[in-house]
Amino acid sequence: MIHTAPTRAATPADAIAAQLRDHLDAEITVHRQLLALAEEKQRTVVGADGAALQTLLDRERAPLAESVRCRQVRERILRTAASVWNLPPAQVTLSRLAERLPEVLRGEILRRGHDLRQLAERLRAVNDRNQVLIRHGLSLVRDLVATVTGAPTPGAYDRRGLAPGGGGASGVMLDLRT
Repeated sequence: MIHTAPTRAATPADAIAAQLRDHLDAEITVHRQLLALAEEKQRTVVGADGAALQTLLDRERAPLAESVRCRQVRERILRTAASVWNLPPAQVTLSRLAERLPEVLRGEILRRGHDLRQLAERLRAVNDRNQVLIRHGLSLVRDLVATVTGAPTPGAYDRRGLAPGGGGASGVMLDLRT
């Protein structure tokens, strides 16, 4: 678990800057862990290793819980910043905070914010790909079960790759004809 310890500072603005810097470092660390797990999960899903996938899901619990905790800490820091600079909480953004921070920390904070944003975008993209892979795999399993049992699965694509109620060539996703 990552803990952000407040750093002693001369002014409330300095304290917020130090807390924000430490907090962004913690969020970056958590997002790196989650990204590594998501990339490993993608390889595991493609390799169809159910036991390894379950292990990864178990390993993912702690970083996900830490991510939730980080979000709560971030919200507390932003509320404090809004109070110190007399801003409505909805107007507190990283760039707005950076404008008010001591010059020494402004670049550090903005750089960390940029790094965190990039990590979050990469994590979202990998998670989106994982979701597509898993949905596709489950759809194939449904089709296989329906083919073996002879019972159509409600809401599943048929052998031609057509959605329920679809007709003609529209909606063809896969050609599973033999």
